[in-house]
Amino acid sequence: MSGPPTAGGRAPAFGLFFQPRPPGWAGRFPPSLALLLRVATAADARYAETLCQWYEQSAKARGVGIAKRDPAYVVKKMLNGDAVIAFVNDELAGFCYIETFEDAKFVVNSGLIVNTELRKEGLGRAIKQRVFELSRTKY
Repeated sequence: MSGPPTAGGRAPAFGLFFQPRPPGWAGRFPPSLALLLRVATAADARYAETLCQWYEQSAKARGVGIAKRDPAYVVKKMLNGDAVIAFVNDELAGFCYIETFEDAKFVVNSGLIVNTELRKEGLGRAIKQRVFELSRTKY
């Protein structure tokens, strides 16, 4: 898999977040690791299958069956600009999306997933912060 789409014409300027350590970052990553958090786009559809595998594996590890997602659903969130995707050193690291109810009267963040090797480092918190900001901007 090649690296993630970047701002070089493939990802919109809106929602592009690149910071080695975002505000509030509580992780323990060395400064040499580059973190990219941004709004997911159609170009990220290639990661949908992997993300859905992560959801399923996470559910199995916790002994719950509620986390399975359809790749088409994840792609829909990407196409609508209703998701944040994370990369660490150009590798897929995490994802979260927005759900709306009653004609967007109610908005929630859902589907947070972080690569198991990167958990407990504050990445989930950083993703949640970005998806919250996206929610506030869009809705």
